[in-house]
Amino acid sequence: EGARWKFAVFTGVAAGVVLGIIGNLEGVLEFMRANAIGSQGLYDWISIDGLSGPAETPTDSWTPDEFWWWFRA
Repeated sequence: EGARWKFAVFTGVAAGVVLGIIGNLEGVLEFMRANAIGSQGLYDWISIDGLSGPAETPTDSWTPDEFWWWFRA
């Protein structure tokens, strides 16, 4: 019974960690786009609506400057 409890705790923690990483990945992609990091092929492969490619000119800020960027996540 102890092994079953440990397995349940482990899988619950692992699921939380994976969800936290995957859930915040779009924010990393927005940062990359705002700073013109990555190729057009990368953005074509990711295929997120509104995230069509690297910015023409990198931003002066470390945050995205578009108002609706959060709602693409």
